[in-house]
Parts: sequence; C-alpha cells; structure tokens
Amino acid sequence: MLLKILDWLRIIAVAVAFFFGYQIGFQNGYDPFAQLHFMIPVIVVAIAGLSGLESVFFGRKAAEMKG
Repeated sequence: MLLKILDWLRIIAVAVAFFFGYQIGFQNGYDPFAQLHFMIPVIVVAIAGLSGLESVFFGRKAAEMKG
C-alpha cells in the first residue's frame, strides 16, 4: 500500500512541477530560466529521491511489485 502511495506521489509531484513551472515561466512574458529553476529540483527530488527512499527502505517489496 505504501509503495503505491509513493508511486502516485512521484507522479503527482512531477505534474505539480510542470504546472507551477509553466505558471512561473509565463508570468511576465516567457522566462525559461525561472521555469527551469523551479522545475528541475522538484522533478529530480520526485523521481530520484523518492525512488532512492523506496529502494532503501522497501527494496525487496518494490522489486517484487515492479516485476
């Protein structure tokens, strides 16, 4: 159950990063630097960070679940 929550949290975090990244990027014209400065850390933490925590604490169960 917790692994499924982590999977959904990862997907939701990336979606939120894209949403707010585009909101920030298009505030006053288009500013790709502001957009990427927000999106990159959030996406890296969401994908790599949560995957790392998942493998450290639930490695065997995560491997069984993913196949």
